[in-house]
Parts: sequence; C-alpha cells; structure tokens
Amino acid sequence: MNSKELIDDHPSIQLNVSHGDYHGTIWMSAVYGSYSYTMTFEIPDGEIAEFFCPHCGHSLIGDVVCPECSTKTVKLELEKGGFVHFCPRKGCKGHLITFDSRNSLIEEAYKHYQYMEPEED
Repeated sequence: MNSKELIDDHPSIQLNVSHGDYHGTIWMSAVYGSYSYTMTFEIPDGEIAEFFCPHCGHSLIGDVVCPECSTKTVKLELEKGGFVHFCPRKGCKGHLITFDSRNSLIEEAYKHYQYMEPEED
C-alpha cells in the first residue's frame, strides 16, 4: 500500500507493471469495485499487462481465470485472509474475491455492509 499516492481518497495498491518493452509502476484503487488507477505509461485497450511485486519482483499471475474474458487473473493476498483477483487485460472489468475458508473477514463484511437477501418479485 502506498499512503502517498491516494486513489479514491485512500492509499493505493502499488505494483510494478510491464507490457512489451515498457516497464513502470501502477497505483490502483484499494476500493473494491473501483477501476481507478494511474501509471507511468499507457497500455493499449485489450492488451494484457504483467504485474509484479514491487518488493521482490515476483510475478503476481494466479491460477484463477477472469470471469469476463478467461485470461489468468492477477492475485493479491488480503491482509486478513483471502485473495483479490483482477484481470490484467486493459479495459476488462473482471474481478473477484476468494477465501480459503469462512473467516472473520467475511463476517465483518456482512456486518459492515448489512447484507440483505434480495426481495422476490
């Protein structure tokens, strides 16, 4: 997390990114469902970027496929358990959260967002 680069008024997720001969940094919104970001170079729409840990340089490609376009997603571990997966294809909005097992994070989310069953028509 980068507290100096705010996206959506919150500290951003800072990753290294590359596409072709271009290598740089991307700062993405930490707000789930937001697609806001800034980066040091542009990627053409529809192209797939590679994302890396800014500390160790390890590739962040996971084994879950994008629910929108079937590209392998980028996998980020959540501090309190589970993973956020997002599509590395520019313009694709595919993303999801996975959990290994029921944990306190899920319970906190239900309490925070006051989840309600959808009403039947």
